[in-house]
Amino acid sequence: MQSSQRDITTIWQHLSEALRSDPRELGQVFLTDQRMRRESPSWGQGVVVRNMDDGLTYDPDFNVVPGTFWHDDIWPPNQIYPWSDSSGNGTNIINGDGDGAWITPTLAVAIGPEHFNGDNGIFNHPDLQDAEWHDGVWYAHDSNSCDKRALYCIGTDDHGPFEGYDCPGAWVDLKNHTTGNPYTFTPNLDKKGSGHYTAGNPHGFGGGGTGMHVGLNYSEVLAGNPQYEYQINGLRQDVLPESLFADMSCQINYGAWNLSSTGTMKDSVEGWRPWIQRFREGAEAQHTPVCAWAADLAIGWMNNPRPMITLQNALWQYREEWCDSSSEGPKDPNSFDHYWGWNEIPFSRDRIKHEDNCTCFIIVLPPIDNKPYITLSQWLQDYSNVAQNLIDQLDTYEKNKYSNFQSGVSQVLVVKQIPNYDSGDPANIWKRWFFIEEVEILRSIDKETKGLGWKIGQNGVIQKF
Repeated sequence: MQSSQRDITTIWQHLSEALRSDPRELGQVFLTDQRMRRESPSWGQGVVVRNMDDGLTYDPDFNVVPGTFWHDDIWPPNQIYPWSDSSGNGTNIINGDGDGAWITPTLAVAIGPEHFNGDNGIFNHPDLQDAEWHDGVWYAHDSNSCDKRALYCIGTDDHGPFEGYDCPGAWVDLKNHTTGNPYTFTPNLDKKGSGHYTAGNPHGFGGGGTGMHVGLNYSEVLAGNPQYEYQINGLRQDVLPESLFADMSCQINYGAWNLSSTGTMKDSVEGWRPWIQRFREGAEAQHTPVCAWAADLAIGWMNNPRPMITLQNALWQYREEWCDSSSEGPKDPNSFDHYWGWNEIPFSRDRIKHEDNCTCFIIVLPPIDNKPYITLSQWLQDYSNVAQNLIDQLDTYEKNKYSNFQSGVSQVLVVKQIPNYDSGDPANIWKRWFFIEEVEILRSIDKETKGLGWKIGQNGVIQKF
């Protein structure tokens, strides 16, 4: 909880250890059950981060909100949903070059493994490295899990048996359709979509964040736009006969992909290559642009982080095979600085925003490949036009008290995203590196300007001045 400060060096060490792989076998700790606990039980358990300023944190229509899981076994850069301009000017991750999203540091909350289990635990499981745990919902790419997913529903109510999709602003009746097309969207503003359900996978839990990808969120339907399906290569046999998914909830079909010669799951990066190729074929069959956001439409959920990590790495490793560099934004989508590299997990909104679940706040620098020793201070000097964007984020967190963010109380670490030079393949394998920095963040680079910024001071405490 942020009201009681801890030594910032202790926080730094704790979060750093949670990310780590065994340096002797990089990329293998999480995936092979090697538990490098050493003095810390958090070693190798990972860290969860969330950009709280995405419009979902306090929206009562959402019971789940997205977060991202970090670990050194995860290779791609851009491991957080970047800052986007909320002023209505349209600067975002699709068109946000120059003074926009891709070069602005992102403010977020970091949640260490001490908050993964327990009464308010965000996972409610003591060990994410447990290969037998299958109750989670993990997407290997951005997925619109909370705002553009339709939950598959089947059961019996007072009117008899039912089967369909609860979509944002619509219902798809798979049992009693009369049009000949089971994927007919009937407007129904009482339906809020998958994000309205509680967290956990649909096999024994709420299913919030799972299901078919649709074209519109609830507010867009409320504005008068008709809902429609926007899913690549799902269970639609008229598109391609072999689905990417195993069931109507759009869980990825482990049984058909990434198999070894003996028919067992390989959990390997190269093993996902056929899945990626089929995703590309499905997009082309539906005449969907194969661009950065196309993976949102194809990605399904997984019940354990292990296959998520290998598929996430495979999407990055084979990005040139599925993402057209010349397609719709952003510019240069396969470059390290514009690649959509983050995974997505739909968490309980109440649990992930709970102030007791905040280890500290973080400012995440955009990825950089040629300046591993760069600091936040140097970044703001090199890109002076983005300081205001970062100040706007800090002001918003303070105004809305995200995770009890308070000037003079809350503690902040800075995070670099740099090539992992210990990996032997730094061009493809990136890592996140927490560090401590005392720095002023000014609206103007004029050092005489006062009262117009923030500073991180001793013990990582951030103060408005």
